[in-house]
Amino acid sequence: MDRAPSTRPARARLSSVANSIRLLTSFSGEENELGITTLATRLRLAKSTVHRLAATLTSAGFLEQNTENGKYRLGVALFELGALVRRRMDVANEARPKLRELLEKTGETVQLGIVDHDSVLYVYEMESRHAIRMAAAVGARAPLHATAVAKPSRKARYPAGRSGLVEFALRTDPDSDWDFGRFSNSDR
Repeated sequence: MDRAPSTRPARARLSSVANSIRLLTSFSGEENELGITTLATRLRLAKSTVHRLAATLTSAGFLEQNTENGKYRLGVALFELGALVRRRMDVANEARPKLRELLEKTGETVQLGIVDHDSVLYVYEMESRHAIRMAAAVGARAPLHATAVAKPSRKARYPAGRSGLVEFALRTDPDSDWDFGRFSNSDR
């Protein structure tokens, strides 16, 4: 899920850093290894530029190169940085007892997500023991309108009414068969 673009003026950004960030965010769960040609095409940069960026990111541990096929994948340095962020997220530690209580009370998977722009970033999960259960990978994103996290956050994000959520949902899925009328005033 893409994050909202920066509101900073373009002149305040360093293009090589911006291109490195774009390169790193090109990877996904479905495409965890990418070659220079694919990256150059996606980024609309010369292959030589992408190669230099990849070499720099590899030397810092942000990328790794698969020796068998020459493709690149995200490196362990990103995991280390992510772990630092996770450690400072006291909300997951503080919420753990309440999440456990909710899991025991409902028997269903319990997830903790943080609203980030118009998406939810899952930061913690306790899985149900049922064979069929909801699962969202920690670190994954989902559109806000398509998650249960949207219901309690609706009041905070759209205090004037549901129109912002409805308009966002319709923009992202114009063929949606959601019954937006089911959101009563008590849901907001």
